[in-house]
Amino acid sequence: MNLEQIYAPIKGELQMVEEELRRKLCSNSELVHRLNEYILNVPGKLLRPALLVFSARVSNCQNSHVIPLAAVVEMVHTATLIHDDIVDKSDLRRGQPTINSRWGNGISIVLGDHWYSRAFSSLSRLGVPQILEMLLEVIETICVGELEQLKRRYDPSFGEREYLEVVQKKTASLMSFCCRAGGLIGKAPPKEIDSLANYGLNLGIAFQIVDDCLDLVGTEERAGKSLGSDLLEGKLTLPLIATMARANKKDRELIRYTFNSKKIGAGRLNQMKGLVKRYGGIEYALGKAEEYRDISKKELGSLKKFEPRDSLSLLADYVVKRGY
Repeated sequence: MNLEQIYAPIKGELQMVEEELRRKLCSNSELVHRLNEYILNVPGKLLRPALLVFSARVSNCQNSHVIPLAAVVEMVHTATLIHDDIVDKSDLRRGQPTINSRWGNGISIVLGDHWYSRAFSSLSRLGVPQILEMLLEVIETICVGELEQLKRRYDPSFGEREYLEVVQKKTASLMSFCCRAGGLIGKAPPKEIDSLANYGLNLGIAFQIVDDCLDLVGTEERAGKSLGSDLLEGKLTLPLIATMARANKKDRELIRYTFNSKKIGAGRLNQMKGLVKRYGGIEYALGKAEEYRDISKKELGSLKKFEPRDSLSLLADYVVKRGY
């Protein structure tokens, strides 16, 4: 089942989220308007807004805050992508040149800050202090995760446990927030809210593992973004971590030498990809993604309403299957 089919029950809500984004990001500045339109005209998967809307439906939510809050999480997510593209020196995002590659790092940094500012301005007007405080904590967690990963660049001792800790902070924390916030806005029972948050956390881990696999074996046409950037920037992800654990001494030392040298070009990148393929690094990582997908789906067992539960389950399957 594709994403359009999974989103069918909330198609109207997601259209309203896109309209809300345009309203909230409207600017009198010609430059800011042009930059915002450049991003908005090529929307992403809207995965995080969808998680929030589906979670709000667990208790038949009719709360008017759902759409504005869903727009807020998409603004926050997009702001992190704008900044990530600078850090990773990425040239492509959603099938078009990144803001940094077209307008430079300075404009990209400030534009990302602008999206954060609009997001929190919008959220503060909703009058939901508990959710505002939660999101501020999530932003802090994301930043800590990014800093920890950057500190360990070119470090071949970066292992699976540390990798999963970073993934939980950088990616899974926001997905978990989306599900918890949806449940809170929808006034779901506390047990269901906790289940939704745990679902989002494990889904986020699975999502990032698959993303890291696609960064090594996917195509830019399919992914819509620059690939291989993690390795080129000295970041070890699960496929290569698994490869190091499985490799013979000679190949393991080659990987260590490559990262210790801090010089990873196209040739070394292809060499590392070859080792990942030889030692089954992708298969191992996708197996881990499936494990976290299964954990996330088990968390849905406590939800009583069938439609959102089934949609969230299908979404978990989609997240992992896009890696095959």
